[in-house]
Amino acid sequence: MKSESGEQFFAARNTRPNRLGSTAVPADFVQRCMRGSRSRSIVLFLDCLPT
Repeated sequence: MKSESGEQFFAARNTRPNRLGSTAVPADFVQRCMRGSRSRSIVLFLDCLPT
């Protein structure tokens, strides 16, 4: 999901669109975690359901 300011979030089943900052995971947090990894390869699995 995108916030009004354009920030992207990974939403969960109980994410509240009007409270993304406290009910979803910021995409930049996931990117920082991946960049900070010392692994040579990273695989990210997303289990998504259509809305």
